Amino acid sequence: QRYDVVAFLLSQPDVEVNTKNIKETTPLFDAVSLSHFGILQKLVSHGAELDALDADGNNCLHLAVKKDKFHSEEETGEHLDYFWKRLGLEKEEKLCGTVIACYLGRSKANFHQKNNSGKTPVDLIESDYQEKIKELFPPFCLLCGVKEVSVTLLPCGDKVICRKCYEENQPRDCPKCEKPIKNFTVPATPKAEDKEEKQVAHSARKIADGSNRFYKLEKMTDLIRNQMQQFHNTANNSRLHNRLAFSWKWNY
Repeated sequence: QRYDVVAFLLSQPDVEVNTKNIKETTPLFDAVSLSHFGILQKLVSHGAELDALDADGNNCLHLAVKKDKFHSEEETGEHLDYFWKRLGLEKEEKLCGTVIACYLGRSKANFHQKNNSGKTPVDLIESDYQEKIKELFPPFCLLCGVKEVSVTLLPCGDKVICRKCYEENQPRDCPKCEKPIKNFTVPATPKAEDKEEKQVAHSARKIADGSNRFYKLEKMTDLIRNQMQQFHNTANNSRLHNRLAFSWKWNY
């Protein structure tokens, strides 16, 4: 019944889905608190704000990962299959809080948002699944907030900024722990030899394609030349025949 009421309200024009109450929570927070996946889906599809924070600095994922199981009346859970399989869960666990949090994460909710206690949703997940969540949802650069992190700062080992921001800003201290940066590592880039080999292979393919086109054009030219020669031979034979016939008629 609650789902039907929400569905009806969302069908009305100019409905506001991100209104906050005195606790600074939105309807999306309430849907997560009630463990109702169907209502949650409806709100997300109608533009619910996924990075909204409550009075304690929590986002919707902080609440979702604490839930044992969600329930749903109308909405399908087929698009959850990818997540429960990646997490190594059983099919019966597809509506658990961690899987629903992955659904929200795919919809651009932030797994690495810290609340007022300094905890992220990842910190609240069981340790067995934390690394898998980090693989599925790598953190964003602390400087630009857009690109995925790629630079590991040393000696602290924090991986919190992207390569572009590191090269443009050259920070002296780690943005996370504020320890001095003495060195850094980045993912390996393709070797120059590999690039050269790819360029050579690409050039070879272009030459081969050009040769094939030239060969086809040459064959077509030969065919046209032969057909023209046959035409001329036929015409010459016809003229010779006409001369012979005229000569025979004139002499006889």
